[in-house]
Amino acid sequence: NVSFLFQVVDQMYTACDELLNSQMLVLVLEYILAIGNHLNRNWSEHNISQGFQITSLDKVGAFFLY
Repeated sequence: NVSFLFQVVDQMYTACDELLNSQMLVLVLEYILAIGNHLNRNWSEHNISQGFQITSLDKVGAFFLY
């Protein structure tokens, strides 16, 4: 059904728009980066991460499962 397809696409567009404009998501990602930098601090005083790959969040999720 074409109207159903348009509804699904509209919902996906709305969800993506909410993620792109989410200040809470930015805050969560900043906290994750800060935690990673803190954990890596002992590894090297001279190498502070400027970012992380978004795929690394799967590892964070797996960490909380254990």
